[in-house]
Amino acid sequence: MEPVSTPVTADTTALYYDEDLKTALEEFVNSGATDVPPQVAQIIKNISKTGIPCYSWDHLKKVLYIRIKDVLTEFHSSCPDCPVTPENNFQSQLQRILQALNLFSGPPFTIQRLCELTVMPHKLYNSTKKLLAAFEKSLSVSSTVPADEMVRALQSVGLDAAKLGVLPAAVEMDISEPMVL
Repeated sequence: MEPVSTPVTADTTALYYDEDLKTALEEFVNSGATDVPPQVAQIIKNISKTGIPCYSWDHLKKVLYIRIKDVLTEFHSSCPDCPVTPENNFQSQLQRILQALNLFSGPPFTIQRLCELTVMPHKLYNSTKKLLAAFEKSLSVSSTVPADEMVRALQSVGLDAAKLGVLPAAVEMDISEPMVL
């Protein structure tokens, strides 16, 4: 893979991080609302394009939880093709997916794919059963994005992970090599 060669401009940096989006994300999470506003949904869309989660994982996890639940519920309403056995029905599969998401202490290695699935599910799938399987597969990983990779990715677009508060305070890194994307 080639290193990132896109010149960093205000426009490209905004695709990764925006202070107004951060504020909207924090306000949304603190409000306890369950309808994701367009500005917050834009964060998930940006991550689906870049793969770089440059906001608090605790906040992103809450948004992803809601988006995954909403997308799968809507999909199931329009295409109820899941098994109906008591131990393997739509609700039990949905709960397994949401529980798997909650187990991550940091962004899963598959964060970009999870965001893609919530942003454009109808473009990718036409079956609830297949979409459920895609979410389960994306959440069956046990690894999170390594801190050094996150720092490198953010540095490659001119952002500082420590200033953004994306990494735990105990993680201090000096990364001099550019990340290969």
